[in-house]
Amino acid sequence: MNIIISSMDSELGNLINRTEERGLVGTVVDIFDKVINIETNRPDMLITLAKDEVIRGPLMIKVKNEKAFDHLKRTAAVGNTVTFKKNGQGSLNNDRLLFHSSISWQSLIPPMEVNETQLLDLQHTVDCFLIEQGNIGGIGNAYLTKSLDSDDRSNFQSAYDRYFRQLLQQLTKDFNGESLKKFIGLGVGLTPSGDDFLTGLLAALYHYDTERLFLAPIRRQLRLDHIEGKTTRVSKYMLYLALDGQFNEALLALFDSRVPVAQSLDKVNSIGSTSGTDMLSGVGFALEQLRIEYKRRDKLEHKGND
Repeated sequence: MNIIISSMDSELGNLINRTEERGLVGTVVDIFDKVINIETNRPDMLITLAKDEVIRGPLMIKVKNEKAFDHLKRTAAVGNTVTFKKNGQGSLNNDRLLFHSSISWQSLIPPMEVNETQLLDLQHTVDCFLIEQGNIGGIGNAYLTKSLDSDDRSNFQSAYDRYFRQLLQQLTKDFNGESLKKFIGLGVGLTPSGDDFLTGLLAALYHYDTERLFLAPIRRQLRLDHIEGKTTRVSKYMLYLALDGQFNEALLALFDSRVPVAQSLDKVNSIGSTSGTDMLSGVGFALEQLRIEYKRRDKLEHKGND
């Protein structure tokens, strides 16, 4: 059967075009309701074959026809070999994957210079949204109440709240990669809350930390070997890509001035049961740290001019 690929991440297209005649070869490792995950070793990455309705993400390929995807889901099995060749065709069992006319998109987040006031406004918007519409069960409540007494049980909403709050309070004092390591793999689900928080945090830093005040040392301290074996397969690759500046389209839209903020917040928050709320918590935390640092530097500059 011919499977028409409607769109794909441009970075994946570039990788396929750089492969030799054999093409990019992977193995099916997960089959879910809306996505099929394919792992490759050269390079080490996770390709997502998805229904068209799924929010676009890094290294994702979207199938144009829902019936075609359902066919793949029925006939594919974990362990099957998948190939993608630079002639615009691939294969999975007896099915041909045709992507030569697919539309491409960018998953890399662009940098943007802002001032302290703009950071404060966006943080306030994110925080108010989380208070009103944040999902319960992840890191969101711990983020919103991180300044409160961690021993007050009336403020807890989940079994992880106490520990999450302790980690966030420590992160406020030491905003660096060493503190962030403790979030890896923490929580439950396909992408644990700690990893979703890190993803949102890194997205905000890639976009707004144009001087790399925090991002550069965090990337040095938070290496790929710190992630391996500490979280789920899907989450591991999500963090790999986040450290490289690649994010899903919902997070990208949040930092796109052409998209209404309310619409973007809703889209991020719709990811998973708590993943979107956890990502927004990471965004809010990063905005706060950047704002505090800008304010500190501004005071030093004024003091030096006096």
